[in-house]
Amino acid sequence: MDKVEKICETLTKETLEPAKKKAREIIKNAEREAEELLENARRQSEGAFEEAKKKMIQERRAQETSLKLAVRKSIDKLKYSIEEEIFSKAIDSSVNAALQGPGLVVKIIESMVRAVDKEGIDGDLQLILSQSGLQSDLAKHIQTTIWDRLQKSGVVLGQIKGGAQLKIIEKNLTLDMSQEAIVGLLSSFVRDEVRSLILNHE
Repeated sequence: MDKVEKICETLTKETLEPAKKKAREIIKNAEREAEELLENARRQSEGAFEEAKKKMIQERRAQETSLKLAVRKSIDKLKYSIEEEIFSKAIDSSVNAALQGPGLVVKIIESMVRAVDKEGIDGDLQLILSQSGLQSDLAKHIQTTIWDRLQKSGVVLGQIKGGAQLKIIEKNLTLDMSQEAIVGLLSSFVRDEVRSLILNHE
């Protein structure tokens, strides 16, 4: 082997072989880093997908809850409308018609006076009627029955639609059988007995 060959062999061993080895290490490290990057990317992608899926489920549940709430509010509003438009107005109209004549109002007044007498209350009484409630027949009845109990405070026209109220002056207590009170009482019975047929359906 001549000197040139020896020099070439020496250069190969001392420079090229280490360089090749280093290159192989660099390539191996690069491949490992590339695999790690791909794995991280895959994990992040899966995590992002799961997060998006979770968020989508949460949003769907929130939408379903909002929809159910909206439906419930609509049903409640419909129930209230039915109650107001059908029951309340019908009851109010029926009571108003019944109280137009003096007959029922007279019975109401008699019932309240009897209740006061039954309790042994002898104090002064004040009768409260609606603005249109003091009809001639009713006035005649009052004069012939309970006028002696009303002489001090008499009969006054109050802010009621119909019916009557009887105020016990000394006790500052009012028996209320006005149209509004009667409607309220009847409405409670209707609510329990009849209204449930429509309003309590889910």
